[in-house]
Amino acid sequence: MVFSTSLRILPQEPWFLELNPNGRIPVVVDHQRDDHVVFETSAIMLYIAQHYDTDFHFWFDPAKDANSYSDMLQWIFFTVCASSVGHH
Repeated sequence: MVFSTSLRILPQEPWFLELNPNGRIPVVVDHQRDDHVVFETSAIMLYIAQHYDTDFHFWFDPAKDANSYSDMLQWIFFTVCASSVGHH
C-alpha cells in the first residue's frame, strides 16, 4: 500500500476524480490488493484495519468483542456526521 500526501495533487483533475468522485483527499490505492481504491477517512481506517491489522492491535474483533466494535463504529459515524454539519 502506498500513501501519498502531496500538496501538488489537484483533486479536480480527471485522473483523480476516477479514484475519488468527490474530488477530495484522502484516497488510498492499495497496490497489494489489486490496486483497490478506498476514499473517505473512516472507510480508509476500517479498510486498513480489516486488511492489515488482522491481530486486532488497533481495533476490535467484531466476533469476540461485539460491544466494543459497535462503540467504535458509533464514534466513527458520529465524527463523520459532526464534521459535516454546516458543510454542504
